[in-house]
Amino acid sequence: GFGDPPSYGLARDILSGEGGWASGYESDHKVLRISVKLFSRTPADLPTDLREQVTSWLAAAPAAVESVIRPGCVFLTVQMLLDKAAHYAAICRGVDSLVHHLLHSTQCPLWHTSVFAVQLGREMAFVASSAITAHYDGRSAEEKAEVQASRAAAAAAAAAGGVASAAGGASGGGGGGGGEAQAGIGSSAGAAAGTAGGSDAQGPPPTAAAAPPPPQTHPVPQSPSPKFAALGRPGVIKKECYKDIVQTWPNEENSLPFVYHNAYNVTIFGFEKLHPFDSCKFSKVVNNLNAQGLLSYQTRDEKKQKHSPQMVEPLMAPHEALLDVHTPKYVDAVHSSNMKVVQVTELPPLLILPPPLLQRQVVNPMKFHAAGTMLAAALAIERGWSINLGGGMHHAYANDGMGWCMFDDVHLAIRRLRTATNGAVKKVLYIDLDVHQGNGVARDKLTFKDEDLIIVDVFNGGIFPKDEDAWPAINVSVPLRSGAGDAEYLKAVRQALEDATQWPQPDLVFYNAGTDVLEGDPLGRFNISAAGIQQRDQMVFEHALHTAKAPIVMTLSGGYAPKSSDVISASLSNLIRSFQLNAIPGSSSM
Repeated sequence: GFGDPPSYGLARDILSGEGGWASGYESDHKVLRISVKLFSRTPADLPTDLREQVTSWLAAAPAAVESVIRPGCVFLTVQMLLDKAAHYAAICRGVDSLVHHLLHSTQCPLWHTSVFAVQLGREMAFVASSAITAHYDGRSAEEKAEVQASRAAAAAAAAAGGVASAAGGASGGGGGGGGEAQAGIGSSAGAAAGTAGGSDAQGPPPTAAAAPPPPQTHPVPQSPSPKFAALGRPGVIKKECYKDIVQTWPNEENSLPFVYHNAYNVTIFGFEKLHPFDSCKFSKVVNNLNAQGLLSYQTRDEKKQKHSPQMVEPLMAPHEALLDVHTPKYVDAVHSSNMKVVQVTELPPLLILPPPLLQRQVVNPMKFHAAGTMLAAALAIERGWSINLGGGMHHAYANDGMGWCMFDDVHLAIRRLRTATNGAVKKVLYIDLDVHQGNGVARDKLTFKDEDLIIVDVFNGGIFPKDEDAWPAINVSVPLRSGAGDAEYLKAVRQALEDATQWPQPDLVFYNAGTDVLEGDPLGRFNISAAGIQQRDQMVFEHALHTAKAPIVMTLSGGYAPKSSDVISASLSNLIRSFQLNAIPGSSSM
């Protein structure tokens, strides 16, 4: 039921040695090995004529690789190993020469319709829309000089058809000490084709976001409800416990407890577009709120108006901080294994990236998100509320990660907060309204035997992750069916919040506000309107303020629809205006 994308046809050509692709790579150089793997959860998902051939490839593929590829996805890996002299000649000609060969000397249209990478030694080019979009050069200055000096002679010695052939995948293996040329192929039809099952990795790539929403015009209440500021406990936090994740503790007089860093946004030379998650939605939200002037302090005195954004920037969470929740084995794997990062992000083409580049472009942003959530939780206790404009990685747990969630920032924040307050903050009400079950947070509750963490989870019970091992940790579990609309969903959220009152009053409300419940979201399969999300978020803030009477920290979590960032912005705008979150404490506007 997954159709027959163009990459299946390419697979047939490679496996049979026929077609335009094969003829484009005739070479005088001996090919030691061609490795083509098609991955799927089961060969039965593939066309009948490919099943027998593909089964043999799958049998030779590492189980760890097969397990991270979503259903229906065809990920092609082609690797050709050349003898040492031919490889050196190719390196001297340069990666741009190889890209030109792929685009203009071969007859295969795949190179013009796909996002892919070509690697020659330590040099890599990323190609999209028939052009190099980014270039990475990991060679030393000495290597560059040597190549430049040899390039003219090598070009004459290299045969016209002897350009290093494209190759892909994570392993360099095989073959007689020869070098390799690699091209990782992320076919726009194959690598993002999955539409069934429950994985966070399904759905089409996100499209460009709509223009920022216009500023809301409803008036700020003149007689606001009891203020969140009154719920703050500024003397409770030991600020030195956060010196590793914030350069200077933010002053209440010149900052709002919105936590954000530009490093939250993940860009991987276009590869991130192969996943439906908009990994740059965080900056879009900030830009939208800035355009409305809502990230600045608001007062009635124009002379005291502060127009510049007043957000708090976290530092990147250090290695040691992650070990408070995660096992050394997992943290080491994330920092040393491309395969582990691929498993978490569900982006197979990342296998071909040089590890230092993958750490910088993917792992480091996740560490900023984790630090942001830890810092936001502390600011919530100090000021009564805080919003991390990122975070909410609720699928990660102590010894693993999945669904674009690398670190359990929720438990990292809660555990550090308890230490930083000498136990004054103990009981936490965690409300998870992301469309997916928050299995990572639940699993870690069991791991750490945290009975003071009360979990309320309203989610789509028919999609990923369907984690039965996590169920016992969820105090109020509300699995809904696909297709749920505003009325059913908001009624369920309201009842879940009411059910949570049977437990003692919390010291903190932790709200994971995923917008993947939005109608049209390719992964969520709910039909909640933008107005419904706005009502939901306000309902949770009202619960924290009036019922739980506890500070609240909010994280953004998932959201895969193209308009997700605009919906988040509109809801945050409503919260800011409704609760006067950007008013200076003690000012007349309060």
